[in-house]
Amino acid sequence: MCGLSIDELVPKRLTILKQLLPGVSQMAVLWHSTAFTDRTNADMLKETRDAGANLNIKLEFVDVRSRDDLERAFSTIAGRGAEALLPLPSLMLFFERKRLVELAAKNRLPAMLNSREFVELGDLIAYGVNLAELNRQSAIYVDKILKGACV
Repeated sequence: MCGLSIDELVPKRLTILKQLLPGVSQMAVLWHSTAFTDRTNADMLKETRDAGANLNIKLEFVDVRSRDDLERAFSTIAGRGAEALLPLPSLMLFFERKRLVELAAKNRLPAMLNSREFVELGDLIAYGVNLAELNRQSAIYVDKILKGACV
């Protein structure tokens, strides 16, 4: 996984989910439109759309701008007949991970999420960095830099 950017991780997640659920033809993409810069969002959405087209999956994008939008978003997703869920990376969605996993289960939507913290709460699968290890490694580098090391 080393070297994949955020906009490359999303299509990888979509590909893995399609491999797990080969019969899926329609997926909901839950995204937080203000999570990143316009450029990052545009790149991530383009890569996701391209991956969906390459896998012959119809993607329904549902924007969630705050935690209060989650119930509405899942009602929208259920009404559109999605067979699976692919939330895009977002700090807000990470903080709402317990609720997100519960809503996916309640709506019987298998989901591919961003980190093991989601799986520990009962999600189907996640593909991404180990956040605890990433934070630990970051702290080691910060410590070295503060002590004058060049890293």
